[in-house]
Amino acid sequence: QEFLNKINVFPVPDGDTGTNLAFTLTSILDSTGKKIENGIPMGRLCTPEEIAHGVSFLASELAAYTTGSDLSMNGGLFMH
Repeated sequence: QEFLNKINVFPVPDGDTGTNLAFTLTSILDSTGKKIENGIPMGRLCTPEEIAHGVSFLASELAAYTTGSDLSMNGGLFMH
């Protein structure tokens, strides 16, 4: 029970990154990849390093009072 207040929980739904299907489509069919990127408000895919930076923040003392927040790293594709 005493440890429950020391556990922070964060979902980190990532957007299209350079390591998943979107990257594969970009590599194989450049026009399809560009359509995916054009549909993202920031106009590009997310990098794995950008996801890691967000997770590093959540794991740091800077986020000590934050819990249960959704850090959506999707370039603005889904806003809530």
